[in-house]
Amino acid sequence: MFSSADAFKYSIWKYAVAHRFDYKLERNCKQRIVMKFKARRCDFYICVREHLKVDVMTVKEFREEHKHSVGDECQAGKWGRRRLRAKLLASLIEEKIRLSFDYSPMEIMKDLKLELGIMLSYIQSWRAREYVRLLVMGKAADQYKLLLWMCAAIVRVNPDSRAFVKLDGCKFKRMFVAFGAALNGFILGCRQMLFIDGTHLSRPYEGTMLAAVALDADNLIFDVAYATVGGDQ
Repeated sequence: MFSSADAFKYSIWKYAVAHRFDYKLERNCKQRIVMKFKARRCDFYICVREHLKVDVMTVKEFREEHKHSVGDECQAGKWGRRRLRAKLLASLIEEKIRLSFDYSPMEIMKDLKLELGIMLSYIQSWRAREYVRLLVMGKAADQYKLLLWMCAAIVRVNPDSRAFVKLDGCKFKRMFVAFGAALNGFILGCRQMLFIDGTHLSRPYEGTMLAAVALDADNLIFDVAYATVGGDQ
């Protein structure tokens, strides 16, 4: 039983890729789906229909017998690689990426090979990971809309903090953040000297991130404030 036609096609896709066979949909609509193996001698067949009373798809006929050659498997392997689109792969790895954003493309390749027998290229794994990150975090450009709210929240919940963002119309210019605890720590427990350094930010938005640090009583680095400025600042 499947919740929808799309859920059935997604399950068949996973099954076909894992078992290395190519298939075709002889009939494909919301009420009835018929799937067969492409090899002429293979009797694999499944038919699902829409339930009359419940909004689900139920299996009406299923033949699991496979008859195909090594050549069919090799051809299916090429087909499987073509069908491994980022959106489909993302559904297989979404939970793991939500648990760990450091989940690397190499780890994705290894896990899918062990769990489902799916052979991926590095670029396929990377695209799938980026697709999931986009779903979870949203577009990077949309995060700029939260900066005014973030600065107001920092000042509101952290006493003695300083945070502001400057805009040129709707264009980001610069942002400065210094938490109250860091400012008080600098005044009360650090040498009265600031060291400022910056690093360039990579694409797509570029700019420079600046940091102000000091030395505490143990000659250790103490973070005081940081800022982000546009590329032309």
